[in-house]
Amino acid sequence: MFIIIFTLAILETESEYSNPISQSKIAQMLTEAGIPCDRKTVGRDIKTLQKNVTFWGSRALYIYRTGNKQ
Repeated sequence: MFIIIFTLAILETESEYSNPISQSKIAQMLTEAGIPCDRKTVGRDIKTLQKNVTFWGSRALYIYRTGNKQ
């Protein structure tokens, strides 16, 4: 469950409209930080955030899946 918190932190600090981040890159960053997970876990967490977090600070979250901006 705590992986979602780290995913959100990465999205906030590493993503911008002009520089989105992939699910695979997030999974790689988490794994390198000692939090093993895969792309599918990150994808589920992002979907949960998109459904349940309507406003978080003053930044929007930007991700892409296989090169397509969302």
